[in-house]
Amino acid sequence: MTRRYIYRDHVLYVKSFTSVNTVNYGVFFVDRKGYERILYISGELSIRHTMEDAQRDLDAFAEKRGLREAKAA
Repeated sequence: MTRRYIYRDHVLYVKSFTSVNTVNYGVFFVDRKGYERILYISGELSIRHTMEDAQRDLDAFAEKRGLREAKAA
């Protein structure tokens, strides 16, 4: 299971999505209206081809900012 983190009152998590006939992975959150959004921050959180790479980006992002891990639902 992937690690999830709290960032600006949102839970960040890695999820797959289909883009131009390819499965990619990115960091997502649910906005205040309930819509799932991808969080892209150039140089830190990017679209990746593997879940492991996307999780590694999220872990580094969380460590750099001192984010706390979200509790399991």
